[in-house]
Amino acid sequence: MTRAGDVPEGDVEVLLRKVMSDGKIVVGFYDIARLQARCREQVMLLPDGVRDLARPGDYPVSFSESIEALRREVFGDQGR
Repeated sequence: MTRAGDVPEGDVEVLLRKVMSDGKIVVGFYDIARLQARCREQVMLLPDGVRDLARPGDYPVSFSESIEALRREVFGDQGR
């Protein structure tokens, strides 16, 4: 997980995208069929254990150094 503006390392997809600026929409809308197809594709990329809703497996999440630095700044050693 990274903060806005961070450049992620490794094989990751940036999920945060600008959709509004100065109160105006800056992206086009997609039709529902395209959104459904993308959702299906993205869900199929998840590990099998994560897609198992009855007994979900672990999904590793790590934090960028900038998020860790912010945590230390805000909470000090108490944040862990």
